[in-house]
Amino acid sequence: SDGLPPATELGQLSIRMPGRRCKPRLSNNAKVLLLACCLFSCITVSQYVAALMAHSLALAADCASMLADALSFLGNLLAECAPPGRKAFLELFMSAVSLMLLGGFTLFFVLQALDNLDGDGSAGERVEVNAHIVIAFAVLGILFDITSLAAFKIWHLDDVHKHPEPPILGGLGSPCTFSG
Repeated sequence: SDGLPPATELGQLSIRMPGRRCKPRLSNNAKVLLLACCLFSCITVSQYVAALMAHSLALAADCASMLADALSFLGNLLAECAPPGRKAFLELFMSAVSLMLLGGFTLFFVLQALDNLDGDGSAGERVEVNAHIVIAFAVLGILFDITSLAAFKIWHLDDVHKHPEPPILGGLGSPCTFSG
């Protein structure tokens, strides 16, 4: 009656105080998606610059793949916070978008690589790839993957222990809840 969201939402209890609005709060699953999106967005931009500096088509291709990952994380974060009736649609839609992006990027970079192989091999056309930059970003990418996986493990287990769901529901709990 006062226009405030309900005090409880899918098992999370909050105390409502008169005159105070509840603030939206992300679930741990949504936090992992947000962290992964931020990490992958940062490394994608950095890696694109490095790919140009290193003259590496392989690094640029990996960069495009990571861009698709970052967009997928963002889209799935939006799906996590969507109303239950739209959540499944958005999750499937983001999977389709991710697959189309990856397919398009793969085709583009395969064509680029074939074009590079078809070159006449003249000294003016070939540019040496800086392997040190490529290796540095390979290691950095692995560290980002480990960070994302560790965050998922920590926050997911925290959600499971705090808010167990019946097995029929699966999932990680309500991503956007309200607390007072």
